[in-house]
Amino acid sequence: GTCSYLRWYMNGKTGASYPSSQQVNAAIEGKIRRLVSHSRGWEFAVHMLAQAGDPDTAYNLARNDWHRFGQALQAILVSGQSRGVFPSPHNYKLDHTDGSEWDCNYDFQCYFLYQQRAELYRWIDLRCEHMLVDPRGL
Repeated sequence: GTCSYLRWYMNGKTGASYPSSQQVNAAIEGKIRRLVSHSRGWEFAVHMLAQAGDPDTAYNLARNDWHRFGQALQAILVSGQSRGVFPSPHNYKLDHTDGSEWDCNYDFQCYFLYQQRAELYRWIDLRCEHMLVDPRGL
């Protein structure tokens, strides 16, 4: 989500801690395609990852997070170790809600701009009406 984009913007894209071949990547992609097409594919994927040696990741993945499943499976297949044993490329640690333990090399401040919801909904309605009236269609 948004936090991934912010991390990439602030620190650069993280690389995998383990090199992978095209054969391994193709095998993982094929396995994911087969699992996605199966009605209980996600349950099988979680079980497979846990049995392969990374139960922590398996049982903590968001349902149908195939991207992270693939990363975890790649770590196991290439290194024989779970993702958790590799050092994190960025040290984000926030132990206190007051920010006293924020361990970063920059001053991070959040600002939020927002519209009143009623006004936002009017804009969305207007945009939808324009799309429906447009002779080119949606």
